[in-house]
Amino acid sequence: MALVCGIPHERFSELYWKLRPPYDRGDIDGPAYWTAVVGQQELGLSRDQIATLIKLDSESITRPNQGAVQWAQLLHHEGFLLALLSNMPLELSRHVTKSFPSLSTFEYLIYSCDYGSIKPELAIYRNCLELLKAAPQDILYLDDRAENVEAAARLGINSVLFDTVEKTASRVESRFDIPVPSYGRCRQSSSQYSSTIGARIGWNPIDAATQPPTGTRERVLNVSDPRTDHRNLGFEDSCLQAHLDLSPPFWAGR
Repeated sequence: MALVCGIPHERFSELYWKLRPPYDRGDIDGPAYWTAVVGQQELGLSRDQIATLIKLDSESITRPNQGAVQWAQLLHHEGFLLALLSNMPLELSRHVTKSFPSLSTFEYLIYSCDYGSIKPELAIYRNCLELLKAAPQDILYLDDRAENVEAAARLGINSVLFDTVEKTASRVESRFDIPVPSYGRCRQSSSQYSSTIGARIGWNPIDAATQPPTGTRERVLNVSDPRTDHRNLGFEDSCLQAHLDLSPPFWAGR
């Protein structure tokens, strides 16, 4: 992408993230965003170049974090409601939804561009709570950005910082009765789960919540999106990574 823009990599990375909030929030579209990026260097782009940049940006999340995916599948199997909360613009969010079948384990896919707010703004977390009809204390939220974790915690949401699946699982296991992966096998909590309960999860990268059906578990898992800055998606990428968020009712991410 830096090459297409004609901007040195370090400067490109700086501009990419500096100008990202309005794009992730849905205030501007892809062409306006990329025009603004190169405009900072007094450069211009053709229509074809803009289309190429949108395509490359969307395809930058290509390698799922298998550990996060397996954890989400375990939680789904054990009856946890899972939701994905992620800072993503329209083009990227639609590409991700269409390209990753593993997201089918999530009951809700909550993208910032659809709500006009991004993490760590409190409004996006309140939107999630309203959508999921869940109380903050009934949610477990995982995110790889400290500022997102702190924002969720200010609303009373159980929040855990995500770094690696192994370390995060250890922290979650020490505080919550939730199934976690362990050395290639998964530890199940002492509780019995109904196979009919739905689960929700989010990406690295990541950041949302849900409420279990009547008569099922009190807590649900929330996952954040996982890109390095789409961290909620639980994906690994040199430029954009997805986040994984775990919370009693929802997962959220970057």
